[in-house]
Amino acid sequence: MRYILFFLLWSSINVSAQKAFKNDEHFEKYLQKHLQKAQQKKLQSYDAPLSAKTIKTELRILKHTLKEGQPQLFLYTSEAKFDSVFSSAFHACKQGLTYKTYLKEIAKIQHAIGAGHSNWAHAPDYQSYAYNNETYFPFDIRFEGSTCRIYHDCSNATKRIPNGSILIAINDRPISEVLNELKSCHDKDGLSNDLSFHSITESFPLLYNTFIAAPESFKVRFVSPNAQQEEEITTKALLQTQINTHRTKRYFTGKQDVLRRKAQDSAAYYGISSFEKSKLQQSGLNFEQFTHYFFRDLATNETSQLYIDLRGNRGGSLKSAAHLLSYLIQDSVAYVSTEVTKLNNYTYDPIRIQYSIRYGTDTSIDTINSRYYISKETQLAPAPQYNFSGQIIVMTDNLTQSSAASICAILNEHTDAIFIGEETGSPTVGNGGNPVTIALPYTQIRYVFPQGYHKNIGVTKTASAHGVLPDIPILNKPMEFYDWSYYIDQVQDYLKTP
Repeated sequence: MRYILFFLLWSSINVSAQKAFKNDEHFEKYLQKHLQKAQQKKLQSYDAPLSAKTIKTELRILKHTLKEGQPQLFLYTSEAKFDSVFSSAFHACKQGLTYKTYLKEIAKIQHAIGAGHSNWAHAPDYQSYAYNNETYFPFDIRFEGSTCRIYHDCSNATKRIPNGSILIAINDRPISEVLNELKSCHDKDGLSNDLSFHSITESFPLLYNTFIAAPESFKVRFVSPNAQQEEEITTKALLQTQINTHRTKRYFTGKQDVLRRKAQDSAAYYGISSFEKSKLQQSGLNFEQFTHYFFRDLATNETSQLYIDLRGNRGGSLKSAAHLLSYLIQDSVAYVSTEVTKLNNYTYDPIRIQYSIRYGTDTSIDTINSRYYISKETQLAPAPQYNFSGQIIVMTDNLTQSSAASICAILNEHTDAIFIGEETGSPTVGNGGNPVTIALPYTQIRYVFPQGYHKNIGVTKTASAHGVLPDIPILNKPMEFYDWSYYIDQVQDYLKTP
C-alpha cells in the first residue's frame, strides 16, 4: 500500500502520556524537562543532529510496541534479524543522525519486517515544511521489469524528455545504484513484491529527496524512444506545488469507475478497483445489486469467459471481497481467520493516534485471550444462484493486495482460473490488516503497522510468502496501455498453446 498517507494530526503529547512512560526513567525525565521546549522549536533545523539518547528511547518504544501489537511479527523475518536491524539503528545513533537519516533507519526496520499494511510518514510539521520548502525530482517514472522509464516530464525545462524514455542516470549515479539504495527502504508484503518496484515508483520523488539527496538541480541521462544514443539535460528541482501543476494522471491513481462491466461476444468483463466500503458507496452503485445483476446477465447470455479485473485493487472489506468470490465458486471453501491485538494492552498507549477495528462486521469473534481477539475459521458458501461455471481469467498486478489478493489465492487453489498480469502484492498464506498509526514521541514521525492478521485458511497446497504468480506474465505499464481486447488476445493465444 503508497507513502502519501492522511493521518489524524496529533501535534503534542498530553498529560496522560507522561503517566504512560513511567517504566522508562530517561524518557520520564525527558518529558518533564525537555519535550515542551523541543516541540516549541518544532525541529525546524532538520539538518541538525538529533539527541542520541532521545532517539534510542524512541527506538526502544517502537521495538516494544511492535512486539506487543503486531500479530505474526516474525512471519517473514526472524527474531534475530528483527533484533539486528534495531541494533544497527542504535549503532547509527552514536554516529549522529539527522531527521532524514533517522527516518531512513525507521524505513529499514519496516522493510526488514516485510509485512503489508505497514508504512511510515513524515511528521506533520515536516510535511508542512517540506511542501513549502523542499524541492523534488520533477519526473514521474515507472518500471518495466528492471528498466526505468520516464512516464511524464513535470519540469519547466525548455527541452522536455519524451514520455517512455529510458532513465540511465541521475546526477551521474546510475539508476541501478539509486534503486539498490532505495530497495532497503521500500515497503513490501512477504516476498510478493520484493522484486517489484511499484512502491518505489509511486513515491520516487519523495524517496529520492528523503533517502538520497535534495539537490537544487538534476542532471538526467536518458535514451529517447527509438533512439540509439544517450542524451543529457539539466533541470531545476521543483516544489511539490509546481510538480502537481504539470503532473498528469498516474497509473495507480487513475480516475476510473470503482465498478465496471463490459461484454464482447461470449466474453464478459467485471472490474472493481477497491473493496473499501466507503469507495464502493461513493461509486453511486449498490455493490451487491451490481454484482447480482451482472452474474444474472452472464447466465442469461450463456457467457463462457469472464475477465475479473483486480489491477490496482488494494483490498478493503473482507466481506465485500467474499461476496464477489461467492459467485466464482461451485462449492463451499474455507475463507479467512483473523487475529487482532486487543486495544487495551499497549504499554505506551498514548502514542497511538489512529486505528481501525471492525469487530462484528467482517469477522466473528470466537476466542479472546490475554493478547488477541481471534475469529472463527469462516466457511464461504457459493452464492444462492447465478454462480459462474465458465472460464475465469483474473487480471492482476502487484497492487492487487490484501483482501483482493486473498480471493486470488483462493481462486488459484480451488478453481482453474487463469491469471494474467503480475504477481499479486500480498502473500497467498495471508496478510495483515486493521492498521494502527503511532506517533513517535519526540520526532512525531508516523509509523503504521498491522494490528490484525488475516490467514487464508482456504489456501494450503499453494500457501507461501509469495503472491499468486501469473500464468501469462505482463510487465508493469500504465493501465491505459492495455485495454481489455489486448488481454483477450493474450488469453486466446495462451489457450491455443499445447
